[in-house]
Amino acid sequence: MTNETLHESSVYSVLTVAKKLGICKTHAHKLCKNGTIPSVKLGRRTVVPIAAFNAWLGQGHLEI
Repeated sequence: MTNETLHESSVYSVLTVAKKLGICKTHAHKLCKNGTIPSVKLGRRTVVPIAAFNAWLGQGHLEI
């Protein structure tokens, strides 16, 4: 399994999360930065683990 395959299958970009939530990318970045949306910094990038995002959604944390 390549890093690209692992990346694509286990995390969302902040842009993808923004689209899924129907919010702008800037707001999604703010929510990741303040810990509202579970995220991980990988160097200069912020990514959202899919499992953590789905769990967060399942808990009803939609106060955005």
